[in-house]
Amino acid sequence: MNQIIIAASLSFFAISQAVADSGGVADSGKAKYFGVKFGPSNVVDGSNGYGLFYNYVVFVPNTFNQNELLSKLSIAAEVEYVDLGRSRRNYYFAQVANHKASTYGVVGTASYPINQFVSVLAKVGLASVTRRYQCVVAGCGVDYSTTALGWHTGVAVQYQLTPQMTLGVGYDYYPDGYKMMSGIIATNF
Repeated sequence: MNQIIIAASLSFFAISQAVADSGGVADSGKAKYFGVKFGPSNVVDGSNGYGLFYNYVVFVPNTFNQNELLSKLSIAAEVEYVDLGRSRRNYYFAQVANHKASTYGVVGTASYPINQFVSVLAKVGLASVTRRYQCVVAGCGVDYSTTALGWHTGVAVQYQLTPQMTLGVGYDYYPDGYKMMSGIIATNF
């Protein structure tokens, strides 16, 4: 329970890409971001998940000048690796098997500023989730892994802390029913 409270508190500090400080226009000319995310996933009785991502802005604001609404939009490509967590299966106070899940994938993101410091982000793409169940005692009968390829979608709210760092909160849905709420910190370079 304490892990969930800590993760929920940290979730306030989540991001996926930075919002520049130039009049509420997202990503004004800064095109590369590296970040980390941390938070609870739905791996049963599992540890918190964590991940790394790299985001490259393809279309900066004012790319679509013909429309005032679209002129603030930035579109990026993002790759990420996420360890969704690990759990142990116990039987009569003895550890019998481990379960862990991880994912990697690529998504397209669209970021739109609400004001000078806050923006919203949506993403959609493909991800591959690998689940591994492994025995730690002889004869338990559980030792296999599966991989699922499917859609990865997500949303985030982000806050520009400094011109180089963004904080926020995000929620991602991965193939095979895995979900993660995360706090993310990113920096541009």
